[in-house]
Amino acid sequence: MAKRKREASPERTTIAASDVSYTPGQNVPVLLSFPAIQPTAETPFKCYAHKKSRKDKEANESVPTAVGVTVAAETEDMEFVTNADETKEVEGAGCKYMIAVHNKRTGATELLPMTVPVHIVKQNVKALKSAMVDTEKPGGGYQVAKTALGESFGTKKAKASIRAAERNKVDVAAMQGAMDHVMDGIEKGAGGLPSKDEAKAEANANRLVPPYDEHAVEPADIYPLQNIVPENEWKAISISALERAEDFKARLALLPERRSEWVNGHLRKTQGMSPKNIKKTLKFAYYVSTMIAFRRFAGRRECNLDTLQEQLKTVPDTIVEGMYLRFTEASRGSSDRTFTSGCQTKLLTYMFALCLKADGFASDPPTLSNDLGLPVSQVQQTFKSLGCTLKSLSENERAKLGLSNTKSTTKMAVLTAPVTFPNPPRRQGKK
Repeated sequence: MAKRKREASPERTTIAASDVSYTPGQNVPVLLSFPAIQPTAETPFKCYAHKKSRKDKEANESVPTAVGVTVAAETEDMEFVTNADETKEVEGAGCKYMIAVHNKRTGATELLPMTVPVHIVKQNVKALKSAMVDTEKPGGGYQVAKTALGESFGTKKAKASIRAAERNKVDVAAMQGAMDHVMDGIEKGAGGLPSKDEAKAEANANRLVPPYDEHAVEPADIYPLQNIVPENEWKAISISALERAEDFKARLALLPERRSEWVNGHLRKTQGMSPKNIKKTLKFAYYVSTMIAFRRFAGRRECNLDTLQEQLKTVPDTIVEGMYLRFTEASRGSSDRTFTSGCQTKLLTYMFALCLKADGFASDPPTLSNDLGLPVSQVQQTFKSLGCTLKSLSENERAKLGLSNTKSTTKMAVLTAPVTFPNPPRRQGKK
């Protein structure tokens, strides 16, 4: 029997590690895994690196990673792209891959001394992309199935809710042709809207403050006296009896309102003033006193001119009638007038504008708050509506106005020129 020939022994392969080293940020080969359709070898793939945050830039990567890199390719019918979730899961599984280069001529295999990242690639059929988007929209197959179940097995309330939802459903396709008409209607409607400057001018005109000069460069010119107190009323104020009064108590007894700290303080300030300033200060005090008394009586149930003239019998009828017409509103279907909340605000702004003139344009809100029985915050807000700012005065400013050091921490209402009004509060949407 002939001896069986032995097969030739395979050539031995030697494996050696390459001396190539990896540096962070260096481009390295990547492995692609295709769970389903595998593209042809001619399909060109490209790598896209995501923009790194500052924290990622500072981190020193010792080995290449697939995180932060996307591999993608495109053919006429298909799209291939990295599946980020599965790629991250594979990378964390603990299995590492390395690449070796085999030289057939020498039989040596050179192993790259680094692991290479693996990307799990998913594919999308271009023709089905639109169908995939439609199924993801609300009201797709899930909503249809839910509606069918509700109509078959739902309660009366559930069925009514389904029918209401169907009635309120908007057919977007049907609206496409109407969009141009809707936009034209919006443009026509917006054509009649005021501009920003016009809206600001209208808002300023509707403020419940005395007529003002927004271009005034001095505080005294912002609210002219004749815009606060009509000239006929100012002339009707008789202070001869006040000037002849023997003492402070006698002078105070001649005023319509005797319990006002603000009025009493200005009566005391007349000592040492020039005759001209005394006359002006007494008129300020008398008119503010009348406004405080008018506010108290007009706020009662019966607000008619005869009653007010009877209650303010020491005040000239010209002043009472003028205040009655300016600070009350006519009632519908009645000859009587009403002292509304808007009228009260208007009376306060006129009163405070006059107080600012008497105080050298720095008034004390807490003092007026006590006189009127109002919260300090409401008085401060009314001063702000006149264009005032709230601030503490310096020692020199207090000395100039004749204020004591007890007012060093008081937030005074200060009017400066040019006048600037606060912006209207923004309405917050319901949460």
